[in-house]
Amino acid sequence: MVDALIAIPRRTVQRSVALAAVAVLGFAVLVARGSGVPFSSISRDPFVTAQIPTTTGLLSNVGVVVWSGAGFVSLFAALALLASDEDRRRAEVLWWGGLLSGLLAADDLFMLHENGYFVGVDERLVYGAYALAVGSFLVGFRHELRRDPVFGPNAWLLVVALSCFAGSVAVDLAEAVVTTESGLRYFVEDGLKFVGIVWWSAYFVTCSFDALVRPTRMRAVRAGR
Repeated sequence: MVDALIAIPRRTVQRSVALAAVAVLGFAVLVARGSGVPFSSISRDPFVTAQIPTTTGLLSNVGVVVWSGAGFVSLFAALALLASDEDRRRAEVLWWGGLLSGLLAADDLFMLHENGYFVGVDERLVYGAYALAVGSFLVGFRHELRRDPVFGPNAWLLVVALSCFAGSVAVDLAEAVVTTESGLRYFVEDGLKFVGIVWWSAYFVTCSFDALVRPTRMRAVRAGR
């Protein structure tokens, strides 16, 4: 899949980007007509449409930006590694890590888990699917994540991130047992989630940087000898 992307001609990529932009715009029109809401409600900033303070959802919005950034950086690094014929396995780790980051960012942005992916999927099933996806990533690349010179030294960042996510999900699911609307509950749940996003993103950005820079450093050292 990644190799196929590398082989696509530049003009084809540029045309695909242009078509994607038009397709998204067309999809927005269809959503507006299908839902019976004005197109302006879909196209304009939600703060303007809802007339709410711009500080609403501040922590969540920052988290989406950070998560998305990590996803794009990881995907770019993966493609750069393949294009330069560097370690393919490292590229695969970054590629799937980038896709996971993008998926989680999209979920956070559109509240997919809370809306049941708009088809009524139970929230706990969505959490289970995400846990399975992350678990498959960890198991499938366990050797690289533990022993590779790029991923191994940064593994503690990922451990902290996953621990924070687990704590946040536990607090969220506990609401079904003990309902509380206290500020402390949201501080713990959303605070752990935000910290987890930051550490997760720090892990993939750091690994992306190391994966791209390390080969250059190694060649420089060999040339110096």
